[in-house]
Amino acid sequence: MPDSSPGQRLRTGRLKLNKKQVQVAHEIHKASSTYKSWEQNRARPKTFQDIINVCAATGISIDYYISGVECETKLTDNQQRAIDAVDGLPEEFQEIFIKMLEDMAEQLTKT
Repeated sequence: MPDSSPGQRLRTGRLKLNKKQVQVAHEIHKASSTYKSWEQNRARPKTFQDIINVCAATGISIDYYISGVECETKLTDNQQRAIDAVDGLPEEFQEIFIKMLEDMAEQLTKT
């Protein structure tokens, strides 16, 4: 069963991080009135990038924000490090890097 509303989930995440609404708004480059309206369920983020940003700033997952149900699968620290490393690369290098990893994994599983 979903937990509360999207706005309440943002608020709960923000409070767990001891942040003020104005801090979150500043982090996601939105007016504090915009972020406040999201918490109060008077409006919703307009783009997926806004959802990504607000979830990161409030420490909640996108799954949890959208559905109210926390995803059961958690990333290990190494998995998150790999994602962060790839994410920092230009897009054209991301594909190359992923292909390299896939090839390495295939070679390692053959031995």
